[in-house]
Amino acid sequence: MESLVADGYALERLEALPCMWRVPLPSPRVLEIWFTGGDTPVIAAVSYRVGHPWGSAAQKKAAKLQAAFYRRYQRLASRTGKLGVDDRLVQLIGEFEADVNNGGFGQYLGNKGDARAREALACLSAIGAKRSARWLAAALKDPGEKGLARLDQEFYEKAEDLASLAMNHIGSKK
Repeated sequence: MESLVADGYALERLEALPCMWRVPLPSPRVLEIWFTGGDTPVIAAVSYRVGHPWGSAAQKKAAKLQAAFYRRYQRLASRTGKLGVDDRLVQLIGEFEADVNNGGFGQYLGNKGDARAREALACLSAIGAKRSARWLAAALKDPGEKGLARLDQEFYEKAEDLASLAMNHIGSKK
C-alpha cells in the first residue's frame, strides 16, 4: 500500500468499500480501482471514465448494501439445513448472480436445475429485478444456444444491482 502512495496514487479507505485506489489524472478523467465484498473481496472493478470521482451519496449507499449482501452470502455458503426466508433469498440470488457471471445462463441452469431456478425467479420478481427475472424466465423456456448467448450478453451489458435490490427488499419488511 505504501508503494502505491509513494508512486502518486491516492489510497482511500471508505466505510462502504474496504479498498479503493484513485489515480490522479487531469480533470475530467477519473481512474479508480476498487474492491468490495466484506473481508474477502468478492467484486473488483476498474473504472476509467470522464466524470466525477466515485463517492456520491447514492453510490455510498449502494456500496454499503452490496457489502452487507456479499458478507451474508459468504456466511451462508458454509451453512447447512433449512434457511429462513431472507437467508434463502440471499442464497438464491447470490448463486444466480455468481453462476451467470461466471458461465452464463446455461451454466446456471446446468448447475442448479429448473426447480431451483424457478425459486430464484420468484425471488428476483419479489425484489423488483424485472430485467433479470425476464432473462431467467426466457432461459427457462430453453431458447437454444444462440438464445442463451443473447441472454448472457444482455445480462452482462445491462446488469441490475441485485445485491442492493435484495437488501432493500429485506430492509423494507422490517
